Amino acid sequence: MNKLVFALLIACLFNFGCAHTYQFGAIDQNIQSKSVEKSFSDLKLQLNTLKGKKVAIKMSGFETENTKDMISQKLIALLREREIEVVQDNSADLEMVVIAEVFGTVGVKDKLFEFLYDSSIRAAKTKLQVYFYDTATKKNVYSTYATGSSAWSETYLLGIFGPIVGEN
Repeated sequence: MNKLVFALLIACLFNFGCAHTYQFGAIDQNIQSKSVEKSFSDLKLQLNTLKGKKVAIKMSGFETENTKDMISQKLIALLREREIEVVQDNSADLEMVVIAEVFGTVGVKDKLFEFLYDSSIRAAKTKLQVYFYDTATKKNVYSTYATGSSAWSETYLLGIFGPIVGEN
């Protein structure tokens, strides 16, 4: 029994950095993408009434061009899936304005004597405000919010049991 305890202690002391995730770029991108997809599930129901319309998209409030491009490409795919044509401003029936109110990732690293408990949690939130304007009358036809969130976690116990990964 004493040899087993001693072996576990040695394993705990020498395992740090072996398998733990410390670079979160790909994980953040994945949960941000899932967050956007979940926010669009709110939007899908409202888009059914726009079938056959021509829509021009304008986007603002995004921190980076990469973020803006990712969301606009997902939005264009969703509109085409609903048989809504995406066009330039001059030939559109409606103008769709998408404003990012919240878009980002938060991370928490929690350690309790690192060899006992080591946990990382990443969460992404998306809140988009969407307006539809009639291009002929310039009146607001419809407005809504599209919200979604996603999370990822990784936990190690005693420094050797893990990763215990959770995602939603």
